[in-house]
Amino acid sequence: MADELNSALTALQSATEAYQSASSRAANARREETDAINALNLAQKKFDDVVLKLKQAAPAHSDWKNRIGER
Repeated sequence: MADELNSALTALQSATEAYQSASSRAANARREETDAINALNLAQKKFDDVVLKLKQAAPAHSDWKNRIGER
């Protein structure tokens, strides 16, 4: 009986450690994903700003110049 109890306790400790490790990795992955999407959004905003400047510099009466503000 004592051997079964020790075996069960060892299995419980091992499973708890595995869960804690996986939970920590998942939390880190969520933080990395958030950082990546924030960087993507920033890059897209900068790209949009450059395209807007390009459109603003377009010749008068061109489609780009006439469509500023349309999406």
